[in-house]
Order: sequence, then structure tokens, then C-alpha cells
Amino acid sequence: MNANETQYQWTVEHPEHGKTEVIAQDKLHALYEAARRWQVRWTSIARACTFTKEELNGNK
Repeated sequence: MNANETQYQWTVEHPEHGKTEVIAQDKLHALYEAARRWQVRWTSIARACTFTKEELNGNK
């Protein structure tokens, strides 16, 4: 991660694993973080996940 990259708060939802919030610079990195928390491979959950992005200061 580059120090100049903007970080966002992502809510990642999956029908079997539920919902988690992660900090990441983009959707792909949010997916990686969610998969790590759920202890699954990101490739096994990617298609079923939905994402909501918010700036860290609370603005969408």
C-alpha cells in the first residue's frame, strides 16, 4: 500500500458468512481482508459478496 492511497471503510456482506467492516483502498483489498477474517479463500466468496464503501470520515 502506498502512503498516498486513500483508505475507505468497506462493509462486506456474504449470505453464509454475514457482514464485516474492513479498511482498504479498493474493493479487491476489502475482499481479501473479509476473507481473511472469515478464514476462507477469497476466490470462494467473491461472486456472492456485496460491498458498501464509505470514506473514513463518514461521507459516502
